Amino acid sequence: MNWKELPQVKKGNIGEKVLHKYLCEMNYTIYNPTTNKSHPFDGLVYSGNNLKFLYDVKTKGKTNYHNAQGIDKNFYNIYLSAMKKFNVPFILFFVDDQNGEVHSANLNFLQDKPYIKIKKDGSIIGWNVEDLKYLFNITDSTIGELNKFDTRNYLYLH
Repeated sequence: MNWKELPQVKKGNIGEKVLHKYLCEMNYTIYNPTTNKSHPFDGLVYSGNNLKFLYDVKTKGKTNYHNAQGIDKNFYNIYLSAMKKFNVPFILFFVDDQNGEVHSANLNFLQDKPYIKIKKDGSIIGWNVEDLKYLFNITDSTIGELNKFDTRNYLYLH
């Protein structure tokens, strides 16, 4: 199975479309990778001729043991590096495929907050949802579409 056919990639693509629509409604111009392979982040956002921020979308439910959204620590380090290289903010967007909430957070803000070790080895880190900015809720039909690609092997408790 190629990368584009993986369930988590299809699920992520839906979350990215949700955010793309939201950003377009805010009159931003969005540039996304066009390769058919994994990429370090999901896009660049311009307003007029100015690069405003880089972003990545994570499409998954909150963790069961923390009221938190998480990411792979290696990705976090890639995002910090890109933020410094381009000298613009890096925004993380979280699309919760279970409760439908969409949150965001600027890494400039998050890097000053202590993160939660979601995996004991620190390979997955996260932040309390209260430290994220609530944006909107996705529709029930979008939640249903996302759930078709759910690879979770445990019950969602929130």
